[in-house]
Amino acid sequence: AFHRLFRGNPAAHYVRQDGRYEAVERGVEPDDVARHLRGEEPSLLSIPINQERLSHFGAIDIDRHAEADPPLDHVALAKRVIELNLPLILTRAKSPKSGHLWLFLKEADGFSAAVVRRLLARYRDVLGLTGEIEIFPKSDKLSEGQVGNGINLPYFSNSRGALDSNGQELSLEAFLELAQRTAV
Repeated sequence: AFHRLFRGNPAAHYVRQDGRYEAVERGVEPDDVARHLRGEEPSLLSIPINQERLSHFGAIDIDRHAEADPPLDHVALAKRVIELNLPLILTRAKSPKSGHLWLFLKEADGFSAAVVRRLLARYRDVLGLTGEIEIFPKSDKLSEGQVGNGINLPYFSNSRGALDSNGQELSLEAFLELAQRTAV
C-alpha cells in the first residue's frame, strides 16, 4: 500500500545516503520501499510527476532549516488540518523542525500536476503557512530529459511518522488507512 501511495515517476527516483542525494534511473520498487521502512539507507525520495504531466500524490514541504527558525508546531498544524477538514496528512520531515503535508489522489491514472500544484497552493494559503514552503510536484510538466524533483518519504524506520490531532504518532498501518480515507 505504501508503494502504491508514493508511486511517482516510473523513470526515476532519488535516494539519500550519508547526507547526499543521488538519482536512480528507474521507478521506486517494492524492495526499495521495504528497505526504507526498515530504516536502512539509502532512504527514498519519490518524484510526484511523470512525463505525462500526471501525479498520484503531492506535498507541501514546510522547511525550518535555519538555526533561528522556530520549529513547526506539528500538533497545532495537525489540529488545524482536521478542523478545516482538509484532505491532507501531516508527517514529520527528516529535519525535526520541519514537516510535510501529503495529498493523495484516487484517480488510478493520476491527476494533472498543474491542478495538484494549484490545489496545494490553495491549502497552503488557507492554512496560513509562511516561511520556506515548497510544493511538490515542483512543476506542471517535465521537459525532455527531466525527471523532476524528489521529496523525502515518511516512515523511514521509526522516524518521519504521521500525527493525529492530539499529536500522537500514527503507526504505519494507521497512516495507510488514513491516506486511503482522505484521498481525493
